[in-house]
Amino acid sequence: MHLALKLCLGSAVLATAATPARAAADAEIAQLIQQLNDDSFAAREAATAQLLDVGFSAQEQLAAAAESPHPEVRARAQRLLVLIDQDEFQQRLAAFAAGDDVASGAGLPGWAAFREIAGDNSVARALFVQMHRTERRLLATAFGDDQESLDQEVAAGLARLGNWNQGPAQNAGRAPGNELAAGTFAAVLFVSAARADATPQQI
Repeated sequence: MHLALKLCLGSAVLATAATPARAAADAEIAQLIQQLNDDSFAAREAATAQLLDVGFSAQEQLAAAAESPHPEVRARAQRLLVLIDQDEFQQRLAAFAAGDDVASGAGLPGWAAFREIAGDNSVARALFVQMHRTERRLLATAFGDDQESLDQEVAAGLARLGNWNQGPAQNAGRAPGNELAAGTFAAVLFVSAARADATPQQI
């Protein structure tokens, strides 16, 4: 009984101590977001860089700022949300590839189904990471709530696979060469097998 009471009191003390620190951090983020509309270009750039460093913790306020009536604030907030999401996603991929949080796939859509087919080892995880690096949207669609656009995403994956060796223009912003081919091919094949009822006739 005494131990349980001590634990409860300790948790309460920690929560109380954390509240001012969180409030101070939120206030700093809010100030940086205000600086996104500063008259000085250097100040806007500095605030943008600092918010990018803050990362995930700034997402909530940046999401609100993305609806700002000020075009500069709105544009920078929207761009920061994309960059932070990409950075957080790459960190999850790296942790997953290293074997951290393997059971849940570090929140990566499709891992449970892929593990049943390919097993759970370093080779399977490496291929799954390639699939997510090249076809993140396809996998998120196939194993998410938005099933209506799955046919379109699969067709787009097939088109990328067909064009991957025709030069950089067709694959701008994606993984180069064999990684693109392997990741896209594996993702399209996997989705076809796992969600056969939702893939196009050509699969």
